[in-house]
Amino acid sequence: MRKKANETQQPEEAKIKLWPPRPFDDKSFKDMLVKNVFENDPEYVTDVALRSGLSSEKDMPALEQAVYDEQMSVIVEKCIETALDENTVETYGLLQNICNFDEKDMAYMATVEGEDLPANVVKYIDRRLENVTYLSPVLKFTRAVNEAVLFSTSDAPGFTSYKANQLKEQFENTGLYLSEDEKGKLYFIASKMYRKLSANNPLANDIASEQECECLRKVLALSADYNLISYCQNRLPTDKKDKSVVRAYKHALTKTKNRGDLYKINAELGNLYAARSRTIGFTTPNSDKNTSSAKAVKYMLSAYRYAAKEDKLPLLKKIADVQLSTGSLEDWKSTKSVIAYKFLKNEERCYALNAIGDRTGDISYYEQSVAECQKSKMPKMAKLSVLEITYEKLCRQTADAQQKQELQQKLQEIRNEKKTAVYDFLNGDRRKGSGRQ
Repeated sequence: MRKKANETQQPEEAKIKLWPPRPFDDKSFKDMLVKNVFENDPEYVTDVALRSGLSSEKDMPALEQAVYDEQMSVIVEKCIETALDENTVETYGLLQNICNFDEKDMAYMATVEGEDLPANVVKYIDRRLENVTYLSPVLKFTRAVNEAVLFSTSDAPGFTSYKANQLKEQFENTGLYLSEDEKGKLYFIASKMYRKLSANNPLANDIASEQECECLRKVLALSADYNLISYCQNRLPTDKKDKSVVRAYKHALTKTKNRGDLYKINAELGNLYAARSRTIGFTTPNSDKNTSSAKAVKYMLSAYRYAAKEDKLPLLKKIADVQLSTGSLEDWKSTKSVIAYKFLKNEERCYALNAIGDRTGDISYYEQSVAECQKSKMPKMAKLSVLEITYEKLCRQTADAQQKQELQQKLQEIRNEKKTAVYDFLNGDRRKGSGRQ
């Protein structure tokens, strides 16, 4: 039996027409944003009304404008922040959220781009928002930063000196309000572009080019970020950084309250001035050498105030080195005494006190060493060794004949006791030779 013709024909599949997402203009974007906020976050709207002194019944147009202005300000600020942190993925994620693409928009983009949509979604974001006056500058800014980051971190094609200069020019003419720190971050990103350009030159070494140095000097002039200043300090040639790095660190001290940064900044300033104090020349009250030494100690002591426990001893040792290099023996004695009594124990403390006596000729430090040794809980042999060495020093330094004779007698007693302890140790009585007293 033959089927009827109309039974064999399949209905034609319905065709769905897809259109590209329509760009917003100022009015359509504002209407969309305000509607979403009013519908999804009424508590926030109430808060804006209270802060602005507006009524949702009498002042609706003004309230809508207040909500819009505040939301746009937050969006732009967040976009700038994430872009300058070189996290443009997050920046574009935020911008995509306010594009408000619907299902048909997403279907069109998925059909056209397929698996490449995540990589190519940026162009749809740009087209969607580029006619929104409020967002146009931040879109251009994000696009420029994204390109700069891409060029400086990969081997992207089309990267030339001309392109780098073009992006830098866009950085300097963003149309956005940027703080000094934000401008500093922008020049840091630009500097990395020029560093990558130099690295791409097979004949170049890793010395910063003049274009990179120019960007780094602007970072130092603008930024109060310890990490950026430290990067510039390490990257700039020695002859181009000293004074500008010192100024940058001093500027950073006025801006930060973070204890970790305060420690690092003060420590770096101390190191820089310490290096200046080591220059060849005479130490006089008003000499550069003496002035730099005083500043080095000042900043290192400030660093000590904020230092973690494990960083305090190395700082004091540096302070002592600076004081010694400029002949400030009284200050050096005080610093070395703090080191001995606060940070060292047993033999180390005794030998440190001896070292102060050796340097200054002050026998009271040998006497302190003896006193510390006698009351310490160190092994007997170690204690006897310290006492022997210290009494030898006392004997050499003491001028009074009777006192010297008494010290020599005590030294002989210690040597005899030490011989007995060694004999006991070698003959098996280890407990006597090594026991703590």
